[in-house]
Amino acid sequence: MPFVSFAQNYEDVMLWRALGHVGAGFYIDVGAFSPEADSVTHAFYVRGWRGVNIEPIPRRLAELAARRDRDVNLGVVASDRDGTARLHIVGDTGLSTVDVTIAERHRTKGWAVSAIDVPQRTLTGLLDTHLAPGQPIHFLKIDVEGHETAVVRGLDLTRYRPWVILIEATHPNSPEETARSWETFLTAAGYRSIYWDGLNRFYLAAEHEELAPAFSAPPNVFDNFVKGDGEAHAQLREQVQGLEGLLAAERARTGHLATRVQQQGQTIEALNTALARQTEATAAALEYAARRSLWEALFFRPSGRPKKMVRQLLFHTSGKPRKAFRRLVFHTSGRPRRPFRLWLHSAEYQALRGAVVMEAAAGVTLQPHEPSQHPSSLSPAAAHLARRIAARRTRHNA
Repeated sequence: MPFVSFAQNYEDVMLWRALGHVGAGFYIDVGAFSPEADSVTHAFYVRGWRGVNIEPIPRRLAELAARRDRDVNLGVVASDRDGTARLHIVGDTGLSTVDVTIAERHRTKGWAVSAIDVPQRTLTGLLDTHLAPGQPIHFLKIDVEGHETAVVRGLDLTRYRPWVILIEATHPNSPEETARSWETFLTAAGYRSIYWDGLNRFYLAAEHEELAPAFSAPPNVFDNFVKGDGEAHAQLREQVQGLEGLLAAERARTGHLATRVQQQGQTIEALNTALARQTEATAAALEYAARRSLWEALFFRPSGRPKKMVRQLLFHTSGKPRKAFRRLVFHTSGRPRRPFRLWLHSAEYQALRGAVVMEAAAGVTLQPHEPSQHPSSLSPAAAHLARRIAARRTRHNA
């Protein structure tokens, strides 16, 4: 699998050639700027490395914090003393600097320059705070737009010994070299200049001289690398995140609609059930009204409900059935007489106190508190009423 380089001048290819054998290394990036674009450390981060990123521009620091959660991300200026620094932000570029002369030079060229105050710390103090004791530093990268000498002077190289140090060694936007202003600090601490790529100087610690052969040639075909586009990747990630947000919103909307459809389906099902029951009741009432006899028409309404005089005959004012109720309403077998069937099955009757529970097919079942006693014949009063009704029906038919 090819090595994907994100650095501006293939610095990460050279470092990977020397340090790729380290399983999960550690880096310090002073002037990190972006988590991906022109980043010397991004290729290492995606391969499991971690480290400390120092970037004082607030927007860029927020990007690092969002995309480099394994790293320590510090919004300070590394220098040779502690305090506060005036940072001159040059547009949306990597040219921001604490050097007012360089900032004014960019302003005269048409760049928008703004200034903010940020904390300033020595690199030694930062490492004392954020590194675990004995943590090796496999490489240190410094790119601070003219402030490199102060960064180097603020690092105690007797306590912290990066294996490799690379420093941007030209004036901003210029091929003019600047290494002479800070190189003596490194050579005096046991580092030697091992490689020059036209933009950066690479320095190797004396105790890691075995890595020197890795810097004998510039990046080439044998390094098996391809150039990655950090900005394109960042834009693509933002687009993907935007699409993921839209997809999540659409899924939530679809889930809400599905819930509403399910609820409406349940409502429709309940309405259909109620309608079917109402239809059955209406059909039964119509059939009863069409087939009922004269005396049924006399004592019962078209709905099957007894008229007032019959209710008074059969029930007390409290709603409890009278003694004549069972003789008049039921056959001796317990089956309801035909005129009363529709009413006995109605919700109105079933809601009455002491109502006989009706079964759809088998006839009747008495409630547990109602004794099951069925006389073998009608009472004299009921028999007399039945004879009168029969005589009236005979006269009507004649």
